[in-house]
Amino acid sequence: MKIGILIAILSMTTTIWAHTRDPFFPQNINNEKISSTFIEERTSATEQSEELHHQLYPLNYADAERLGEQLTNHTIPLLSQQGRVIIDREANSLSIIDNSKTLSEIEDWLKLRDTPQQQVHITAHIVSSSQDALNELGTQWGLQALKTQTEATSTTVSNTISATSSLNSALSTPSLSALSLHQNTKNPLHYIAFNIARINGRLLELELSALEQEKQLSIIASPRLTTAHEKTASIKQGTEIPYVSRDNEITQVQFKEAVLGMEVTPIIQRNKKIRLILKISQNTPGIALVQSGSEHLSIDKQEISTEVAIRDGETIMLGGIFQQKQQEHTAKIPFLSSIPLLGVLFSHKRDQHSRHELVIFITPKLI
Repeated sequence: MKIGILIAILSMTTTIWAHTRDPFFPQNINNEKISSTFIEERTSATEQSEELHHQLYPLNYADAERLGEQLTNHTIPLLSQQGRVIIDREANSLSIIDNSKTLSEIEDWLKLRDTPQQQVHITAHIVSSSQDALNELGTQWGLQALKTQTEATSTTVSNTISATSSLNSALSTPSLSALSLHQNTKNPLHYIAFNIARINGRLLELELSALEQEKQLSIIASPRLTTAHEKTASIKQGTEIPYVSRDNEITQVQFKEAVLGMEVTPIIQRNKKIRLILKISQNTPGIALVQSGSEHLSIDKQEISTEVAIRDGETIMLGGIFQQKQQEHTAKIPFLSSIPLLGVLFSHKRDQHSRHELVIFITPKLI
């Protein structure tokens, strides 16, 4: 209405100014009356062309608050300047006031949005495996792997590695090293490994269980989550470590988590593709550190954050975090090993080095 009035005033002013310059224009005319009549006519025409209607849209599946905010913030450019949106959170409905054309467009848009959301069941296996066990699994995967399309993957491992990989190869080589995409870093013991293959989830569990019985790997956890499209789900287990800090003679206690957890957000795409936003962490209490006369417990962090797109039922393997242990074993014969000079003949020292890799298998399934 304000726009119509402004246009009317400008038009009226221009008309009156032009006519007052005309010698044949009567100078004693009531300008105020002309202005009033002219504005009323233009305003009435605007109101008639922009007649507003009210419509109630109850939603069955979509979130009314979310869709209402998209309309109000003009994220979805459908609402006109005169339009209004009223959100009813309890009834999960939208009450919209706008012209008939806009209401028709909004109704079509709401029908596309108000559909049941498909859910995704995500199975994960977090294992600590030796290289021999990974090679054996690599042979199995190579025999059953299918060609995959090129996918861009952005990954960060333990906040120390950042890389962008292109998965554009056919996974058909029966060797895990051939299936891995390595990224060199300052620490040569860390790398990023990606493998995508289609494998039966039950068969994978049997293979992992068999290798665990052979003590070639250790299954740390097997979390399972079910969540909807674009909804974040998480699961974690562990402990919170207290930290005492003093500031101006005020003692404060803060807690930090040392947990094994997984956070995932699935995004369902076309052709049964699923984009996963993953964050997996295995944080454990570390060594005790003494600072300013007080003892603090450190936290050993092992984390993987990645975003990858795979097909329904495919299994992705994420790895690249190594755990190395060095142990020294001494075997000796009692009494004889304590004889000076000759005791070394009755004892034996052996250094044992073990290297395990933290590997995560992720399998999403549409349900």
